[in-house]
Amino acid sequence: MTTARPRLPSYIVLLLCVAPFLWYSAVVIIRGIPRDPVAALTSWSGTASLLLLVASLAITPLVRWAGLKAIAPWRRPLGVSAGLYALAHTLVYLGLDYGWAWSFIWVNISSKRHLIVGTVSMALFIPLLITSTRGWQQRLGARWRKLHFLVYPAAIAAGLHFLWLVKTDIRWPVVSLVAIGVLFALRVRRRAIASR
Repeated sequence: MTTARPRLPSYIVLLLCVAPFLWYSAVVIIRGIPRDPVAALTSWSGTASLLLLVASLAITPLVRWAGLKAIAPWRRPLGVSAGLYALAHTLVYLGLDYGWAWSFIWVNISSKRHLIVGTVSMALFIPLLITSTRGWQQRLGARWRKLHFLVYPAAIAAGLHFLWLVKTDIRWPVVSLVAIGVLFALRVRRRAIASR
């Protein structure tokens, strides 16, 4: 007789996914609209994406080594939310910051390394978002896991984007990159053991 996997209420992960939006909304209500709302939106959405991405990548190790099986279903919604915040981050930059002026956007991206790796990260995120549903998982079969391994290079590129963007206090970007690196190493180790 098998025991059912313990589950936590679904609203908990929903709250985690919308927490950055609720927090930013509260800040705007309490402090008012920032002097540079576009820059604030860009910073907020990027930070939210990276936080949720690290949280999503941490789910499997926590389930595997800490025995927190109840949070196993959280990986997908956290990852999708991270991708959606990254998409919002990109749209704010393209639409609100540069007004879809592609010639200026191209010059800006091609001349700044943090924008180059940010573009790479978003390009990797797009197929992951598109194929994040269970239907796509069934269609792709074993190829789905191979495709979604791209989340690790996407995360590394996102971490580098943040690190190279910040000019003064680099503590949070460094912490993010170290966390992503450790989680990536654990994933590679797990795959190596499974392939023996």
